[in-house]
Amino acid sequence: MAILYFSFQTAIIAILLGFPFVIYILHAGKGNFFFEAISRENDYQNETFFVVFPPIFAVLGTLISKFILPNYCFIGVFNLAIADTMGEIIGLKFGYHKYNVQSLINIKAKKSVEGSLGVFIASLIVSFVSLTFFTNFDSISKIILSLFISLFVTLIEAISPDGSDNFTIPIFSTCILYILSKIFNLVC
Repeated sequence: MAILYFSFQTAIIAILLGFPFVIYILHAGKGNFFFEAISRENDYQNETFFVVFPPIFAVLGTLISKFILPNYCFIGVFNLAIADTMGEIIGLKFGYHKYNVQSLINIKAKKSVEGSLGVFIASLIVSFVSLTFFTNFDSISKIILSLFISLFVTLIEAISPDGSDNFTIPIFSTCILYILSKIFNLVC
């Protein structure tokens, strides 16, 4: 299978498309479909913070990952885009077993065990699929790496202060893939 390449141009395109969208959402403000879709009910007192900073953190985390480990950053991008999103969706819908987390601003923040389980399952799947498309690793290596990566992504998402996981997930999952690749003597 051919290996796909995640280029710097891809990141620039995401930024060029994403930032104007965030500016539009902020300008449109409360009541706008997109603003309401991004803001969470429990963040109502700090809506602007949680609408503005997560996309900025996502871009910064992705660019730092691309800068420090360009051949490995795909794992961070896909885990952020899919696993973190699934954790949010599952946690909001089915999150009954809550635990406290720190926040970047002075608010009480909670995550749920169910959301964390959603992160783990989605990370396991997206890690395996992305390793299939972006590497030539054998199937056993992809399974083992996916398991370790999903465990670490779940842990990073769970302990990151509320609002910062968009920054920590791409950086740490990229570094984890790099470290595990060196340990198992695999080349990306």
